[in-house]
Amino acid sequence: MSETKNQNESAAESAAVSRREFLEQSATIAGGTALLTTAAAHELNAQAKPRGVIRRTPPRESPHGEMVQFKSGDKMIPAYFSRMPKTKNPPGILVIHEVFGLNDHIKSICDRLA
Repeated sequence: MSETKNQNESAAESAAVSRREFLEQSATIAGGTALLTTAAAHELNAQAKPRGVIRRTPPRESPHGEMVQFKSGDKMIPAYFSRMPKTKNPPGILVIHEVFGLNDHIKSICDRLA
């Protein structure tokens, strides 16, 4: 039994790799893999040919929003109303804020959704 234990220990010592050697080998393998992946992707892009005609749609007009007010009891409530311009009966988005008011970020989101 002691012979087997000695053989296992000597095999482990001969197969041991220092931390520095391990990191150097790992970096070499990772760098080679990255290089091959990049070269393969470049080759695939070089072989790609455009198919068909690319058609561009004309730019749409951006939505237009405005601050409006609604009467609620004896108070006037400010709100933001956004919809597409120059469209017959366009749907719109109405945002009535709760506490802190409407900032430009919320207004731009409403314009994008409209």
